[in-house]
Amino acid sequence: MKKAFNEDNNSTETFMVANRSVGTGLTSAAVISSWLYSTALLAASSLTYRYGVALGVWWGASASTMICLMAYLSIEAKRKAPNAHTMLEIIRVRYGSSVHILWIFLALVNNALVFSSMILGASTAVTSLTGMNIIASTYLLPLGVAVYTYFGGLRATFLTDYVHTFIIMIVLVWFTIKVIVHEEIGSISALYDAVVQAGVDRPVEGNYRGSYLTMRSEQCLYFGILHVVTNFGSVIMDTGFWQKGFSADVAAAVPGYILGGVASFSVPWAFGTIVGLAGLALEKSPSWPTYPNPMSDAEVGASLVLPYVAQTVAGKGGAAAILLVIFMSCTSIASAQMIATSSIISFDIAGTYFIKKPTDKQLIRWSHFGVVFTSLFISALATAFQKGGVDMTL
Repeated sequence: MKKAFNEDNNSTETFMVANRSVGTGLTSAAVISSWLYSTALLAASSLTYRYGVALGVWWGASASTMICLMAYLSIEAKRKAPNAHTMLEIIRVRYGSSVHILWIFLALVNNALVFSSMILGASTAVTSLTGMNIIASTYLLPLGVAVYTYFGGLRATFLTDYVHTFIIMIVLVWFTIKVIVHEEIGSISALYDAVVQAGVDRPVEGNYRGSYLTMRSEQCLYFGILHVVTNFGSVIMDTGFWQKGFSADVAAAVPGYILGGVASFSVPWAFGTIVGLAGLALEKSPSWPTYPNPMSDAEVGASLVLPYVAQTVAGKGGAAAILLVIFMSCTSIASAQMIATSSIISFDIAGTYFIKKPTDKQLIRWSHFGVVFTSLFISALATAFQKGGVDMTL
């Protein structure tokens, strides 16, 4: 970046908002990667396995809608606060210090829960695929991200997000086709027949006639309502999504968010649906990891449907591919969350209440501290959740 763009990461404008010059492609890739939680890959497959095809529709719709809403919010924020670095700065100017402090607390809690849940799900999958100690994976997953975020700032996360999203989409397309053409499935029609039979053998309570292929699903409806409400809160309170709007070029903000929001629908809908339903079709196969027993509630709760399908369909190669995707999605979200949290610590806490007239050097130092602190704290919090028995469904 220093050689090609002559950028100086000792400037807060570069470190925090990438000089407000990011184009449509990088913006949309960053939006997709920031919304490509490991939960979207892991939990969407597991919940489809549990409740049926309606789950992916509700998940995709509730996720895409909120990102498209951010297209409107981002351009309005750029119009009315063109020099802002965080959403909380706008809150302080509009509502005063007391509301600002409250929103700082809520934003930090939101980022901590989002980040820790992502690390929790990713580390569980890594352990399932590799046998690695789960606590070690919890601490090591954010480590490399902390290094390049510490030195590169926001634009470094945009560039890595672009590469990660490119790799993830290729692997997801390959794996989806691999699942459909697997010898024990063979085609979409064969998968359909297997899922119809699964609804007869093990009907889903609350679904129309117990079928996995119906949109009349009580549990999926409850999930959809819950997901719409919680996604609205998690996106609005996530300063990372606002920073992408602040860093985007004026002409790139709206199309970047719209493209990212529409593209993100494919992950829980296409990928999550195929993998979740394939789990129902393949669990009677001798190559299924739990054969001859179906998956336990604990295994489904830990979102192991995707790792099990990967091992059944593509062996070690499939497990490696899914491991790569989980790692890529994990690092993309981790970088966005680290920058978001460090910006709150530097601009909204230290730069507002502790340092009267902060210099770029002081703000960057606090930002670096925020990146390191976030990495260690989130890993510790995810470890505490794991030890406390929290899984991807609680």
